[in-house]
Parts: sequence; structure tokens; C-alpha cells
Amino acid sequence: MYSGVDGREMEVQIFFGIVYYQRLRHMIADKFQVRSTGAVDPVTNQPVQGRKRGGGIRFGEMERDALIAHGA
Repeated sequence: MYSGVDGREMEVQIFFGIVYYQRLRHMIADKFQVRSTGAVDPVTNQPVQGRKRGGGIRFGEMERDALIAHGA
């Protein structure tokens, strides 16, 4: 093994293990959600909640910060 700092060879014991990959069952076709128009709550005038009802998704502080960081 070689040092990443100065390139010197080091005498150390190294353990190599088996790498295991597993495919996740989440598919983007099942996860995405869009909304341009749809039902609104008559009291708050906000979009209804839930994918089944064609509702909007919560846009939190972290999502807002990500858009600001990208200049949107």
C-alpha cells in the first residue's frame, strides 16, 4: 500500500472483502409526481395532498435552498 500524502510504500496488513451489490426496487416511473393544475382545498386555497388525489408535494426549506444554490 502506498501513502496518498507523500507516495511512500507502507508495510500494513490489508483486508479484502467480498463486495455485494443489490438492486433497489424503487423505479423512477413509480416515484415521480408532477402537477400543473388540479384540486385545491377550499379553506386554504392550497393544493390537496396526496398522489392519488393529484395533489402537490411539500416544497421545504432544503428544496428552496437547492434551487437558490443553482441560480434558479
